[in-house]
Amino acid sequence: MATTTTTNKHDDYWKLIPDQYKMTVKEMRTELQRRNYPVGGITDKGHLRHCLYRSDRGRLSHHTLTNRELRERIASRKIDASEVISKYRKGPREELLRLLEDDDMHPKFHRFSELPPELRVKLYEYYVGEFRQPIYAPSQPPLSKTSSLLRRELLPIFYASCSFKIRLTRTDGRERALVTMPTRMLLFLHGTRPEHFALIKAIHICVAAGPMSFRASGQDDLMKVLEMQITLPTDEKDAVSVDLPHRDTLTQLSTQSVRFVRRLDRAVRKLFEAVMRRGKNKVTREDIFALRRLFEAKQD
Repeated sequence: MATTTTTNKHDDYWKLIPDQYKMTVKEMRTELQRRNYPVGGITDKGHLRHCLYRSDRGRLSHHTLTNRELRERIASRKIDASEVISKYRKGPREELLRLLEDDDMHPKFHRFSELPPELRVKLYEYYVGEFRQPIYAPSQPPLSKTSSLLRRELLPIFYASCSFKIRLTRTDGRERALVTMPTRMLLFLHGTRPEHFALIKAIHICVAAGPMSFRASGQDDLMKVLEMQITLPTDEKDAVSVDLPHRDTLTQLSTQSVRFVRRLDRAVRKLFEAVMRRGKNKVTREDIFALRRLFEAKQD
C-alpha cells in the first residue's frame, strides 16, 4: 500500500490515509511500542509518523541494528552506498538507516510466480482484505497491473471478495420518482468486464434523496439517505441477505415510510433471488439498472 494525497478519493480504497495519525509524540511512540516497532530515541513528529507508515506497510525497523550490522545489511542487499561509505569513511548512522529505508520502498521478489498457486491465493486474499470498503466505482487494484499472471489470478478474488457501493440519487415527482446515477458509476458499470461483474457477491446501495424524496409532507429526515447491504450466498441453496444498516431507525419513521422501505426490501430480495437462479452467470450491469428502477417506485 502507499500513501495518497490525490483528489480522486473514490479510488483511494487501496491506499494509506496520510493524515490518519493525528497523535502527539508520546502517543505515536506508545503506538509504535505496542506494534513492537523500535524507533530508538526519535522524538521528531514527522519522523515518527513516517515510522507508523512503514509499520503499516509491513516494513521492519532497522533501529535495533548496530552500525556494523547496518553496513552488513546494506552490502547483502547490494545497495549502492558509495556516496555514504568509503574506504576512509564508515558512514553516519542516519545515512545508513536512510539507505535501507529507501531500499525498503522498492521491494523486489522476482520468484513470486514460482510460489505454489495456493500460497499465491492466500497472499491475494490478504492484499484485498486490507482495502477500505465498500468500494465506490473503483479502478482495478495496482497489483493486477504488474503482470498478466497476477491480473488473471487476482481479479476474480478482488471482485468476489469486495463490497461495491452503488450510488443513486432519487427525486420524487408527481407521477413517479426520478433516480439518477453519477457518471463515475456509469463508467464503472460499462467498463467492468461481464465475467468480472458476475463474480460480485456484495453490493452496498446508497440512495441519496433529492427534494422531498423518501419523505411525506417534509417528514422523516432519517430517510434522506437510504442504504441497503446485499450479500449473495456462495451456495445457491442459501438465501440472499438484504440488510438495512439502520434498521433500528424504522421505529422512528412514519407508517408511510416504513411501508415504502419494506416494499423495497421485498423487491430487492426478489430481484437478487432471480439472479441466484441463473447458476454460474450471476450479477450483470442490467441487474443494477433494474435495481435503480425499483427505487423509482412511488411512495404512497
